[in-house]
Amino acid sequence: MSLPRRPFPAVDDRAGADDADRDAVMRGHCRIAAVAGISGALFGHLVRFARRRPGRPLRVLYLSAGNDDLAVRLVDTADRRGLPLQMTVLVPDAWSLNQQQQWMERRKLNAEVVCRDVFRQGLPDGFDVILCALWMHRMDEARAIRLIQSMQTAATGLLLCDWERSRTNLAAAWAASHLMSRSPALRKDAIDSVCAAFTREEFRGIVHRALARPVDVERLVPGCWVVRIDEIAVPAIVPAFA
Repeated sequence: MSLPRRPFPAVDDRAGADDADRDAVMRGHCRIAAVAGISGALFGHLVRFARRRPGRPLRVLYLSAGNDDLAVRLVDTADRRGLPLQMTVLVPDAWSLNQQQQWMERRKLNAEVVCRDVFRQGLPDGFDVILCALWMHRMDEARAIRLIQSMQTAATGLLLCDWERSRTNLAAAWAASHLMSRSPALRKDAIDSVCAAFTREEFRGIVHRALARPVDVERLVPGCWVVRIDEIAVPAIVPAFA
């Protein structure tokens, strides 16, 4: 039996949420994403984008929900592996801005972090790739379609990933949140996130409605799907004739 989608706001969006709850949710999600191996899998996709744009740093705009450290992990991995990467991180509020900046400064990483409402203020341009990770489950279909259309207008490369809704993943989220934290806020948020997530088939339909063409929605890591779109024109190699 399929698991019905149940949109539900995250704890830091609810009235009365305090900094302690937000911090517990953020740290718990960071641990869960680290165990799942999401940053390493996403980095592999960024390497593929970079290979199609040789000779200069890859310009990445990361749209963050504000409760993960994926941007920090990606910039750190790029530095260690020698991938030229220029990342700008957009976060939705001042609390998230402070957290992301502290992480970057603590690790002495070079990335710009900006507070911006992407739905009201739009997306900046000048980037090769726009990455949106672990955020789509917080949106309804109409808002997800709007954001994808804005992303497509602002960059030639899109990289989207999120949790996948299923009973198996729901059980995994329950187990992971209970093993990694005693926080009731995190445990509820982990369950809410899976229940609000899109299945691969649902998200395939969302992207098709947004971009008017079919796309592949693949598995990134267990429990998480990914969509990769790259529309840069790569010159064909024409053999020379004697």
